[in-house]
Amino acid sequence: MGARVGGVVPDEGPAGWVAGFELTPEDTVASLLARWDVVAGRTEQVVRAEPDLGRPVPLSAETRQYVAADVEPTVRWVLLHLVEELARHAGHADVVRETVDGKGAQELAQP
Repeated sequence: MGARVGGVVPDEGPAGWVAGFELTPEDTVASLLARWDVVAGRTEQVVRAEPDLGRPVPLSAETRQYVAADVEPTVRWVLLHLVEELARHAGHADVVRETVDGKGAQELAQP
């Protein structure tokens, strides 16, 4: 696989996406927190440079399948979704819950 960029292996399809969630022998708490700081800084740069939070954001067909049909994402929507995802995964200890009940995010999202 190629080199990881921000936790993701670019141009490697689903395998690259999964690789972004796997720890390597080089990963330490310090290195992961340092990566978090880099990504947070880059996110802040992008947000500050955006002149219109209401600007529509086109989604690929692959991504669109995970967004409700009646939602037309804007920059603001993407940012709020980012906050929602961080809160969901950091605040609820998904790893522990999934270990106990064996249910992933997709199963929990089913009505």
